[in-house]
Amino acid sequence: MPGRQPHLNVNLLHSGVDASTWRLPGSDPRACFDVAPYARVAQIADRGTFDAIFLADTPAVTDRIDYRPLQSMEPTIVLAMVAAATTHIGLIATASTTYNESYNIVLRSPTLDLAGGGRIGWNAVTTADTAASSPFARST
Repeated sequence: MPGRQPHLNVNLLHSGVDASTWRLPGSDPRACFDVAPYARVAQIADRGTFDAIFLADTPAVTDRIDYRPLQSMEPTIVLAMVAAATTHIGLIATASTTYNESYNIVLRSPTLDLAGGGRIGWNAVTTADTAASSPFARST
């Protein structure tokens, strides 16, 4: 359509597209516990006029020892630190409505939005993964 512009986002994964790349020679197996790689990619995307960066999340813990921990840090906290290192790029985090209390999302989102100067986005998802449900099982 005339006049429409594409929107480009970067899906920031912990170790690249393949979850086992942390095992390659020269990679840092602890990088998933460091905000600096996320900030570096976000700064490059910010300079490259991308619209946003996106951090996926799931409350499930994988049983694959060959994979780096997929969700080693909470996305909104990572994005708060990335916000301090960038100026324009949008900051989108996943937060499951199934396994987050609504008051937590209500508090985190505007706090991150203030920290980022109005750049926050929320990927609202429901989580149906069986592996995700087991840590949240409650006895009555």
